[in-house]
Amino acid sequence: MDETVFSGTVKIKNPAGIHVRPAGIIVKSVADFKGKILIESSNGESDLRSILSLLGLGLMCGDAVSITVTGDGCIETFEKLKNLFSSVFEF
Repeated sequence: MDETVFSGTVKIKNPAGIHVRPAGIIVKSVADFKGKILIESSNGESDLRSILSLLGLGLMCGDAVSITVTGDGCIETFEKLKNLFSSVFEF
């Protein structure tokens, strides 16, 4: 059985990068997704199930990240993540 895969690249637009608050929002937004989500940057890769793994990438404003989503609903999940990673969060 073939799994559906969707991927693309997005630039981080949040001036402070992806710190604890936006990382928490991003990870929580996909908590119910049953497939696999991989985030890759020049600093490494992260399974998006782990906030610590995401924070470990040290994503800063202007960094490009590749998002690969595998499983049912992957296109919708990718679009959600693309919007979150490119958001400017105001806390």
